Formats: sequence, C-alpha cells, structure tokens
Amino acid sequence: MTDAEWFICKDPKRMLEFLRGKSTDRKLRLFSIACVIAADIRYPGKKYLDAFDRHADGIETEEDKWLLGNDWTPAWESAYLSIGYTGNNGLDSRILRDIFGNTFIPLNIDYTWLTFIVQSLATAIYNDRAFDRLPILADVLQKAGCDNDAILTHCRSDGPHVRGCWVVDLVLGKS
Repeated sequence: MTDAEWFICKDPKRMLEFLRGKSTDRKLRLFSIACVIAADIRYPGKKYLDAFDRHADGIETEEDKWLLGNDWTPAWESAYLSIGYTGNNGLDSRILRDIFGNTFIPLNIDYTWLTFIVQSLATAIYNDRAFDRLPILADVLQKAGCDNDAILTHCRSDGPHVRGCWVVDLVLGKS
C-alpha cells in the first residue's frame, strides 16, 4: 500500500493488514472500542467501557479484571472482529486513519510545543473523550510554535476523532 492508497482506502481489512507489525496492541484495542462506540452498540455501560479503556492503556485494576474476566481477545483479533460494526460507510477506515495517521511519514513533536497548557488540554481531551476541543488544541499548539500542517490540519478536521487519535497520542507520548 502506498501513502496515497492509505488516505483513500475504504477497505479496513486491507488497512489492518498493512498495519501488521507496525501497530501496538493499545492502538488496535482502541480501534475496537471506537468501532463499538461509533456503532452505538449497546455495551453493558460506561463502567465496562472504562475498564476496556484501562486495559488498552495497560492500567486495568483488579476490579476491571474481575468485571471483564481474564479471557481477553488478542488485540489483532479484536480489531478484525470490530470491522463492520459501524456499517459499510467507511467510518471504520476513517477511525483507522485517525488513530494511525500517516504511517509513511512518522512525525515527531518538538518538545518546546509541549507547554503546560498543551499537555493539560491534550490530557483532558483524552480522558473526557472531548474531541470537539481538538481545534482549541491546534490553536494552543500553534501559539506554542507548532507550524506542522499535518498536526494542525488534523486537529481542525471534522474527524471522526477517537481515543488514540494520533495527534493527542503524539502530544501525550503514547504509542
């Protein structure tokens, strides 16, 4: 797959196959969770969703383990099983692009941009799933000196944006 194909591809299976060996379990699990949320599948509740999120981030509690059991589906399998939850409208492909960004041109963040305000806002966006604040993050990053078009454009785009968004992860140092 080329970078041009990545940005127009509507086949999430092909995209996931391309990501094999280039992804973390966390990103794959967050993709699965985002598909469930986007599809508005009736999951047992926020308590379960939060437990799945903590598991994806590797910080699950003993209560989470008890609540969800120890039979976790492997991340890769979970991602494949989530394809199609959102229907056949290309949403799962757009979610993949939000989480993984441009895998052909990995971006690094200039640490001078990581002001207290930038990091606080990114943390709040991540924790609260407040992706409507991404344009504000773009403004704050730009004020801190960020002139990277890919980062600023992504933050100001319509999305979809989900937990694991490549820009928020970049700011927070998550992979």
